[in-house]
Amino acid sequence: MEGGRPYNPMPWQNLHIHARSNVSNLVIGAGRRSGKSHGIRAEVVREASRGAETVMGIDHFPIIYIIGPTSELAMRVFEPIWDLFVPSDSGTYQPPLGFLHQWHDKARGVIQLTNGARIFRKTGDDPRSMQGERVTLAITDETQDMPDEVWEKLLPSLADSGGRLI
Repeated sequence: MEGGRPYNPMPWQNLHIHARSNVSNLVIGAGRRSGKSHGIRAEVVREASRGAETVMGIDHFPIIYIIGPTSELAMRVFEPIWDLFVPSDSGTYQPPLGFLHQWHDKARGVIQLTNGARIFRKTGDDPRSMQGERVTLAITDETQDMPDEVWEKLLPSLADSGGRLI
């Protein structure tokens, strides 16, 4: 959703992002202002809307990581997603998907949804923070600037769930 209007993907977004929802690793090489962020938001909403997957009798809800090499770069991608789900503290802004919001912690970069899904802002500054969760979708920005250790910690978390890396 953009400005309260429904998301209407461009043809290249349909072809290269949305039609490839079964691809586990997706690299998008596109220039600035080409619509990558809009397409990525739609993929986050799709993943966050999924129900739990039961594995060995345990329900596992979607876990989404939004990752940038630094806090500032991670926030550039996380903030528009935040604005989709999290109402303002004053109550004057109700986001388009606010009905899914359960709680949040802006300092930690966490959004918890009513269906159990969680969305996290992560940075390459501390690669250890990538391990331990059963991540179902990881969105990376400025991937070339990530330390190698990020991949050493993140990829097992994605493999555990069969998750996607965009």
